[in-house]
Formats: sequence, C-alpha cells, structure tokens
Amino acid sequence: MSRVVFAETFRRNVSSPLFLAFAGLVVLVASIAGAMNADPVWQSLASLLVIGVGAQLIGPEFSSGTLQLIMAKPVNRSTYLLSRFAGVLVAAWAAMSVALLFDLGGRALIFTGPSEWKATLQSAGGEALHAVMACALLALFGSISRSYFNVVIYFVLNIALSLTIGGLKAVTGGIGQAFEWLRHLLVTYPQIIRTIEAIHENIFPDVPREIDVRWVALVISNAAIVLFLACLMFRRREVPYGAD
Repeated sequence: MSRVVFAETFRRNVSSPLFLAFAGLVVLVASIAGAMNADPVWQSLASLLVIGVGAQLIGPEFSSGTLQLIMAKPVNRSTYLLSRFAGVLVAAWAAMSVALLFDLGGRALIFTGPSEWKATLQSAGGEALHAVMACALLALFGSISRSYFNVVIYFVLNIALSLTIGGLKAVTGGIGQAFEWLRHLLVTYPQIIRTIEAIHENIFPDVPREIDVRWVALVISNAAIVLFLACLMFRRREVPYGAD
C-alpha cells in the first residue's frame, strides 16, 4: 500500500466541503437520535456518504486524463487501487465514528431512561463492515467504467436483483396465467430463486440485527474477492491519453 496515495485520498475527502457538509448532517441526525433514544436512522445517511466518497475511487482519474501521470510514478496499479480504497474507507469510517460518538453521548448524557446503546453500537459496527463491501464494489465497477458510472452500476444491479427476486416470487405465487410455464419451472426447481437470493445477499448484504461471525466472514471474504477482481481489471485497463 502506498502511504502517499492513502494520505492524499483521505485528505482530499475529509477536506471536501461537500463531504464535511454531509458528514455534519449525519452527526446532527445522530445527536438527535441519541438524545431521543430513537433508532439510529443516521446510519442510513452514513451509507449514502459511503457511496458518495466511493464514487470517486477510480473514475475521475480516467475522465480527467491524470491517471497516466500517476502511473508514471513508481506505484503499481494494484497498490494504487488498494491505497485509494483504504483512504476512502477510512474517511467514511471517520465520519461514522464521530456520528456514533454523538449518538452514544446523547443516549448517555441527555436521555434519562434505559438506553439502546448496545444495539446502536452493534448496528454501527455492521454498517462499518457493510461500507467495506460497498467500497470494494465501487472500486470494481469504477475499474471497468467511466467517471461516476460505478454508482449507476451499483444501484442498477442492486435494484435489478431485488426486482427479479420479487417478480419470480410473484410468479411462483400464481400471478398471471401467461407465466404458467415459468411458475411450473420455479416450483419444480426452487433453487433458482434461492440462488438469485444468495447472489444478492453476497453482493449486497443486509446488516442483520445481531452481528455474528458468519456474517462478518461473509462480508470480509466477499470484499476480498471483489478487490482482487478489481485489481485484475484495473491492471488490464488502458490508460487514456488525455480526457475521455
């Protein structure tokens, strides 16, 4: 890992006015949730923050044509990609950590009743691990697409898999006579839907209410595989001469 690339990536994100503004919003919502001992809805906003910073993992270097200058330095592509990934992830974790401190502070210092701090702490840990997988996916999609298209691919693939699962379950339930052949196929081979569900859960894992070792291993191992594929794709991608 390149310390220079990591430090510059982290600095660029945490010094961005847009990042600071959105992180401030997350902290504000976390403070309110903590003071009211409410559900940590700020964690959903933190997920959007992760997507926002992850969108810039690779794409802008290709679109601006600056990647050829970066690659001229003694940093190989895999090292560069992993350093960028780490810088973005740590920046997102920093914002989430501040929000978590304000949330727990509100529950401990302002709210007077029994606090849900344990559940909040556990779900925050789950969101932090979820950020690892999200950033890994954005790195992979960014290595094969133009600037910021990685976010489009991320959401389109997530929605497409969800709609496919929902549609197949509806057909299995008997909706529409025109799909009788498909219903018969799905009833005969129920593993089709289970396979698609497993694919969706592996690529876009939901954070469970209780984090267990199996889920942690699932996220870490899948993120490692995605990063490995991202490095392979990034190493093979042609560096443009000038902007796209």
